[in-house]
Formats: sequence, structure tokens, C-alpha cells
Amino acid sequence: MTHVLAASTESNAASSVLKLVLIVLAIVAYLVPTIIALFRIKQIPNVGSIIVINAFLGWTVVGWVLALAMVVRKPYSQAPPYGSVEVPPNAPAQPWVPPTAQWHDPGGMAG
Repeated sequence: MTHVLAASTESNAASSVLKLVLIVLAIVAYLVPTIIALFRIKQIPNVGSIIVINAFLGWTVVGWVLALAMVVRKPYSQAPPYGSVEVPPNAPAQPWVPPTAQWHDPGGMAG
């Protein structure tokens, strides 16, 4: 009888370890977008958003995929705002050009 009891105890211990390993792997898989975001924190402008989406909406497949898509997109570039002009650092100073048109006073109010 002790032989069967010992085998039963070993299989319970092995299944407990297996369950623990599977739980840890599931948690790591759930947090993959957050882990990647923390490794790429300098290149991604919205790491906080990714962490919040992954933590609160990751249980839905859509939230997890959204967080993962936000993490793996093209790294953030320091592009100038739309419409701005970049001036090269060694550009010569531009000369002052006087206005070509004089003030227009149609009613003679200026004097």
C-alpha cells in the first residue's frame, strides 16, 4: 500500500508544479505588450497608455492585440510639427528686407 501512496504523492507534486508553471507562463503572455513597452520606453511616446490598456483591457483579445500593435509600431521620431521649417544649424543669417508697400490710409485718418 505504501507504494501506491508514494506514487500518488509524486504525481500530485508534479501536477502542482506543472500548474504553477502554466500560470506563470499565462501571466507573462498576458503582459507581453507591457514588457515590450518597458524595454522600448525611450522610443514609444505612450508607454503609460499601453500599460493601462494591457492591464485593464488585455483580458479581451481586442485590448491585448491593440496594446501589442501600439508597442510594435514604428519607433517615435522627433519630427518637426506640421508646417514648421527646419533651419540648418550653420545657415547664414538672413538679411533684413524693408517692407515694399506703405501703409494704406483710404480715408485720410492718419493725418
